Amino acid sequence: KMNLAAKQELIDAEASLKVFESEKNSAEENLRANGLNIDNSSTGQYTVYAPRSGLALTRNAIPGSIITGNQILTTIANLSNLWFQAKIYENDLKFLSEGLSADVILNAYPDLVFRGKLEHIGEKVDLESRTVHARIVFKNQNKKGKIGLFGKAILKVNERMGIEIPEVAIQSLMLIRKARL
Repeated sequence: KMNLAAKQELIDAEASLKVFESEKNSAEENLRANGLNIDNSSTGQYTVYAPRSGLALTRNAIPGSIITGNQILTTIANLSNLWFQAKIYENDLKFLSEGLSADVILNAYPDLVFRGKLEHIGEKVDLESRTVHARIVFKNQNKKGKIGLFGKAILKVNERMGIEIPEVAIQSLMLIRKARL
């Protein structure tokens, strides 16, 4: 009976070894797929390069820390163009369309106008405020725009339908009433 128990332990240990080897091979393939060389003299420390340039907004790992395979290490953003999230009242929707030019004035810089474009109008009306979310994209002049700043957007729209008549085409008409004596 002792021999049977020992055999079972050996079978369990061999099965566990196969699982660990499979996980190790999978991890090494992941590293190779991300451009890292694997060799037996490895220290386990790897330099990870960002796939694009930009500003690191968050950093969730520090050098020398142990990370998991699905951990987000950092959030990188290119802040040369920013999004301004606006709310449009439902009564104003009839005047607006995507592609309109927009001026964004941030509360932090009331004398600076950021020129942009209405890029997206949302599909859903907020039931409490009766507004629709909209996105205006503008160039971040001199990196003055910051994430989270408040401001206002001005959209120039033609509110009236009609025709334009040149001034020279308008004639004066004078009415004279006869007075009774």
